[in-house]
Amino acid sequence: VVLLALTIPVSASKPEEVVFTFDLVITGDGVAVGTFDATGAIEDNGTVDETFRWTDDDGILQGIFVLTSDGGTITMRFHLETISGPPVVQTKGQFVIVSGTGAYENVHGVGKAESNVYVTERPITIDAIFAGKVHVDP
Repeated sequence: VVLLALTIPVSASKPEEVVFTFDLVITGDGVAVGTFDATGAIEDNGTVDETFRWTDDDGILQGIFVLTSDGGTITMRFHLETISGPPVVQTKGQFVIVSGTGAYENVHGVGKAESNVYVTERPITIDAIFAGKVHVDP
C-alpha cells in the first residue's frame, strides 16, 4: 500500500481562464491605488496597490500589483510596452501571479495585459485588463 501511495502523482489543477479589470489613480511617483474585479476561475473584487516604473527611454512599464479582498491577497508582476502615446498612453505586455495568501495561497497564473494611462487628466488614471490562465498547486 505504501508503494502505491508513493507512485500516485500529485498535480496542480488544470489551468482555467481568468480576467482581471483594474481602475486606478496615480497618487505619487510610481504609486497608484484603485479597485479590481476578477471573473472566471477567480470571482472576486477588492482594492489594488500598485508600484511601477518606466524604464529609461524605451517605453517599458514594469511593476507589481497587490490585490486585496476578503479572500486574501494576490501579488502579480507585469511588464508592458508602450504602443501609442499621449493623450492616452496605451501599453501591452504580460503578467505573472507570483504569490498569494488566504484563498489564493496556491494560485499561480500568467497572461496578457494591456492598459490605458490617461496622462492629460488630473489625477492621472489607468484602466487595465489582464487576461490569462490560473491554476492551483496542491
